[in-house]
Amino acid sequence: NSEGQPVLNFLYADLLTDFLISQGFKLYIELGLMPSALKKYDIFVLSRSSNYSVAAQQERWQQLVSGSIQHWITRYGLDTVRTWKFTTMGIHVPVFTEVTFDEFYTHYQSTWQAVKWVDPLLQFGGPGGFASIVWAADILPDFFRFAEDHGCFPDFITTQDYPHQNVEDDMEFMNTSISQDFLPTTLSGDRHFTRNLCTRLCQLMRAVDREHTPIWLEECNSTIWQRDLSGDTCYKAAWLCHSIAENYDSVEAFGYWLLTDFIEERDPFNRLFHGGYGLFTFNGIPKAGWQALNLLHSTGDQVLYSGDWYLVTRSARQLQILLFHYCDYDSLYRHRYRKLEYPEEAYRVFRTSNVMDVRIQLNSLVPQPHRMQQFIIDREHGSSFDQWLRWGAPNDLSVADVEQLHRASEPGYRSTLLCPDEKGEFVLQSRLQPHEVQLFSSII
Repeated sequence: NSEGQPVLNFLYADLLTDFLISQGFKLYIELGLMPSALKKYDIFVLSRSSNYSVAAQQERWQQLVSGSIQHWITRYGLDTVRTWKFTTMGIHVPVFTEVTFDEFYTHYQSTWQAVKWVDPLLQFGGPGGFASIVWAADILPDFFRFAEDHGCFPDFITTQDYPHQNVEDDMEFMNTSISQDFLPTTLSGDRHFTRNLCTRLCQLMRAVDREHTPIWLEECNSTIWQRDLSGDTCYKAAWLCHSIAENYDSVEAFGYWLLTDFIEERDPFNRLFHGGYGLFTFNGIPKAGWQALNLLHSTGDQVLYSGDWYLVTRSARQLQILLFHYCDYDSLYRHRYRKLEYPEEAYRVFRTSNVMDVRIQLNSLVPQPHRMQQFIIDREHGSSFDQWLRWGAPNDLSVADVEQLHRASEPGYRSTLLCPDEKGEFVLQSRLQPHEVQLFSSII
């Protein structure tokens, strides 16, 4: 105000949080972007005005953080807010900006304190940052030592999970990432990137006797490019199944980035499918990746087996078998990303792969017929992108076209009988095309 005192206004924030709470969400809030009235630097990334600065005055920043949390507790109750997660900006900010690591440590600690002063049982995590930072020699070990020494160790460990190699050594990374055009940079060829990322994090935490601290992958995607048409294909469904199945029990949360293509951090697009990060198009049409998450949501809470192409779970008397034919990007595309100009090119950037034949033997079943449901995501079922491609990738769509794409996004469905022999044995056989996902579900 005119006297230089902060005035907190939650009008627009409440519109968002009220809606999310009404839908049953538990919130994950990054206390990170800096209001212009509190900034120390001008640090802008991508095509938006959000400032990644630390605060010029930490006391004012702490007033804002504590005031916000007290407001939420008043509005929604302490028990509700205790189920939320809080964090702040990632530790990659000092890598690319004039913010120093000492300033980041101060910012992290003051934000941690502002949250814990309101209620010590609120959950605060960190330090975030690009996945490649996990392999850096000193960044996370130094942070963990600081947090231990200053009594502000995270309640959960956060990191991003984008398979870019050596981000901190790539001086042109931010400029070329913003352009989203052509970049001689490298996506990891490690098929098990996420699993090895989590293993490395556990090793670092073990060094400070914190190996049981939960891991939250707060941002995840198969690529760093938000204009990559291949991400709209069935590939994303198989990648999600592979990444989540392989790390089902090792991480607390897998935060796919993002929900929708309707986001402000990139310049406007001119096609319905344009390689956006979203699980939905800007106007709400589900992509294959969203349908894969639905199938994963249908799996049970007890993992029986998992591997490079399968996840077997159960819940009560229900058995679920998830199969996926995950195919990597080819070497040329990993090393020389090029923004695809034509939708027809979207499937040409993957390693050539054959059809995958699967044979699974089930034992100890009740020797009587069981109804078995099969759900399918492939280029013919569960992929709105492929339907749009069959239409010739039109730019202008009618209301009826949009409705048809919604229908085309539904997975294929079959219902058959699972008939064990007199010994209670049954052999499940199936065939999967590249990028295909299948879920079998049966009462046993």
